[in-house]
Amino acid sequence: MKKTSINIIRCVCFFILLLGIFIYLSKVFTTSKVEEYPVRNGFFQNIDAENDNTIDNLFIGDSSVMHSIIPVQLWKEQKMTSYVMSYSVMKPQEAYFDLKKVFKKQSPKYVFIESQFMVTYAKDRNEYLTDKTQNLCDYGDDQITGEISYYVPVMKYKSSWSNTRLSDLKLSHPSAINSIYKGYKYAPEVQAFTSEHGCDDYGKIKFKDSGYEYFKKIYNMCKEHNCEVVLMNMPQGTTWNKEMHNFVQKLADEFDVKYIDFDVNLAKLIPTFSWNTDTKDGGGHLNYSGATKLTKSMEKYMVSELHIQQTKLSQKDVDKWNKDTKDFYNSIK
Repeated sequence: MKKTSINIIRCVCFFILLLGIFIYLSKVFTTSKVEEYPVRNGFFQNIDAENDNTIDNLFIGDSSVMHSIIPVQLWKEQKMTSYVMSYSVMKPQEAYFDLKKVFKKQSPKYVFIESQFMVTYAKDRNEYLTDKTQNLCDYGDDQITGEISYYVPVMKYKSSWSNTRLSDLKLSHPSAINSIYKGYKYAPEVQAFTSEHGCDDYGKIKFKDSGYEYFKKIYNMCKEHNCEVVLMNMPQGTTWNKEMHNFVQKLADEFDVKYIDFDVNLAKLIPTFSWNTDTKDGGGHLNYSGATKLTKSMEKYMVSELHIQQTKLSQKDVDKWNKDTKDFYNSIK
């Protein structure tokens, strides 16, 4: 009996020690090397530097969003606070679990979701016919990995492991680093897009990476926090078309949310936009010129269509946003 009790105590101590190691390493990997691994490490270091409940508008999506929305421009021209929660090849489950973390400190009134990272083409008819079964399996896998990454962040930031030195394992890294970019990725480069605008029709459109299931979860979570959801699309060169737009419009109608498509309606929404001067890499992402134009159109939509008001901040927070805005424009001169 005594031996059994000792073994139980040993097992409990072992799991407590293992849990402590995971918590420690998660803290290390989410706060170190932000400059080297900004894709997933950097976002929460930066948004944690924002005071609680000061972000009214959150923009979510893949790399197309981080190159398109300039939060300090929205502040400068409309006194609206915003942040861009975006990184390359974002998956829907990452958007859900990351937003779940944001709601711990912020209370955004609007969440704008770029739908491109949720939609794709089925390569053939058989893929489409088995889509529901595949989606169910994918959702289960995504949910499990998402939960693990949410509660044990070291599993999400494994890209940092290979170049970690012994000195990086010290908890001397700042947990919050203020960013004047607020999630925006500044890109001054210019590379014209010379192909035909709009991707080819490859057949049946479907949700990818459990996109529908996680959009529903995001929508419900936003409703629980009295937050409105808006679907959107950035100019995408050859990765978006009218058929995809119609597919997302049905999603917007189903959930009764607003939808603005800057790609299909580009000429109408941004008449000054040029594929020759406003992209950084031949149509994949906007450069700074394109981003300023899109942000200008977005702020017009936010004011005239959504009737979003100026953010109410303390004088201390107003001063911080004014300083960050000034520093941003000074840094890009």
